[in-house]
Amino acid sequence: FYHLTSLWNENTATAAAYRSVFEKLPDYQEQITMMQESEKDFAFRQPQVARRLFGENLRLSPSQVEVFHRCAFSYFCQYGLRAKPRKVAELNAAVAGTLVHYVMQALLPQYIQNGIDTCTEDAVKTDAELIVAQYVEKYLSGSAQKDSRFENLLTQLTSLCAQLLWRVVCEFKQSRFVPVDFELPIGRYDENGNGIPPWVIHTPDGTSVQVQGVVDRVDTFEKDGQTYVRIVDYKTGNKVFDMAEITAGINMQMLIYLFSICQNGQARYRTPIPAGVLYLPAKLPVIRVDRNAKSADMQRERLKTMKMNGLLLADSDVLEAMEKDNDGVFIPANVTGSGALSKTSSVATADQFGWLEQHIQNVLSQMANRLHQGEIGAVPLSGLTDSCRYCEYHDVCGHEPEDASRVLAKKSLQEALSDLQPEPKED
Repeated sequence: FYHLTSLWNENTATAAAYRSVFEKLPDYQEQITMMQESEKDFAFRQPQVARRLFGENLRLSPSQVEVFHRCAFSYFCQYGLRAKPRKVAELNAAVAGTLVHYVMQALLPQYIQNGIDTCTEDAVKTDAELIVAQYVEKYLSGSAQKDSRFENLLTQLTSLCAQLLWRVVCEFKQSRFVPVDFELPIGRYDENGNGIPPWVIHTPDGTSVQVQGVVDRVDTFEKDGQTYVRIVDYKTGNKVFDMAEITAGINMQMLIYLFSICQNGQARYRTPIPAGVLYLPAKLPVIRVDRNAKSADMQRERLKTMKMNGLLLADSDVLEAMEKDNDGVFIPANVTGSGALSKTSSVATADQFGWLEQHIQNVLSQMANRLHQGEIGAVPLSGLTDSCRYCEYHDVCGHEPEDASRVLAKKSLQEALSDLQPEPKED
């Protein structure tokens, strides 16, 4: 019967054969009838049942917010029904991401405490290799009796961790921003009492929603008695910050963390002000330079291939504190010869960060309301993203390319920010 459900919407001989068999079996008549009568705009008939399932006051992770805004039905399957596919333990992208975090958390605080200016590339490489070996021994049962594929992947990951760590060291050798927190909990506290209270959003129906998680790294810069805060997230692969996605309710994780800190982080950061959010791409750099290029030029090109992307505060002092030469080697902002920010700089004003905060508050409030109303329709996000491509519940909903979807259209940074601008208040 499982094969029948996976082939239900296919117009093939195999699907027809399965249908003809099960339609004659009395024990399956109820299931067959339900499938014939089912619609893809799934919803709870009684909203109170949805409230009992999802809870009155929602405590969410960024992943839950992401899944819901990609497809509400997928959210229902994963977090309502808790239907999970079986996973096979292997050295995959998830382990790679965990390993990068492990190396960064183990070594970067030491470098900051002991003086990052004394770090050399060879020493950083040796340290990274040692920490990776410790991780493999502790969490992957050592490298003994592993196949050649495992060994090759491990060699690549070790090189990645070493080069990424050295890139971060180079950045902080010239930066006035300082990393102050690593793996900082939001919405809870770790065994050492570190953490930030959650950003609690109250909904019109009297319930609340909050998002919990862990920040990879928090960097700060002190200026005029104020603490400028930026969030950095290590990302394996090609993750790029896109404001169009933010307007659609996805990839809001870093901004949620940033606004949580600015709302509730006074005890830890005094007067926190948003300075930005950044993805640090964790991938091996590939550079193209002249064969006679100097080592300094090669180093610069290597660093540029690992440049962070995200959204930063449009404040010249803050940007210069991140990168003193304003060349855009480390951050997605640079200054032209005339002294103005380039058109490709990914920046927003303080007011625009305020619009973003209000937008996210509205998105989370609306999500809570939709869940409480039992809205779990299989209407996935499409266009710039394909929410069905890797969905583990596609065989359940049977969504087809011609079925309804929500199209995510390409927008420039300024177009997306303009969409978030609140309507002017009438006098």
